[in-house]
Amino acid sequence: LLILAGGPANKPTEYILFDFESESTLDLISWKCHTIFSVSEMHAGHGRFALQMALYPSATPGFVQRVPREDWSEYDSVCFDVFNDEDHVLEIGMRIDDQVECPDLTDCCHHYYSVRSGPNTVCIPLDTLTTAGTERKLDLQAIRRLFVFMIRPPAKTVLYLDYVRLTKDR
Repeated sequence: LLILAGGPANKPTEYILFDFESESTLDLISWKCHTIFSVSEMHAGHGRFALQMALYPSATPGFVQRVPREDWSEYDSVCFDVFNDEDHVLEIGMRIDDQVECPDLTDCCHHYYSVRSGPNTVCIPLDTLTTAGTERKLDLQAIRRLFVFMIRPPAKTVLYLDYVRLTKDR
């Protein structure tokens, strides 16, 4: 889905990567053990639905998906909405890969965030995307995968993910 907003050339200021607006989006998700996904009307940050993620105790349960648009070079940030259904702050991670094969942790970008109970919006400037080990800048014209996850949740944890998007500063 592409949203066009005003501007002299009517250039898009936002590109929605994932918005989870139908049950059919579940067919596109890379399912893995210890995570159960469903589309929910609860806690949608945009539109009517969000992705409900039930994350069970394991190493890194969460959302892992190839991106529908690999060239992010025209944009300034990647943002997503996450609703923390727990009554305490949770630590979540976001990983972005620019390699065809999943690289090890030293050759991908990963950031960690504290999300408070309730709605949260996370925005990451694209010019800060560097690999963890070598601090190599990611190739913004070749982004492959995006992960939103938790590290070793001690018990079942429910998060709602929505409105994963690329944005331009105005």
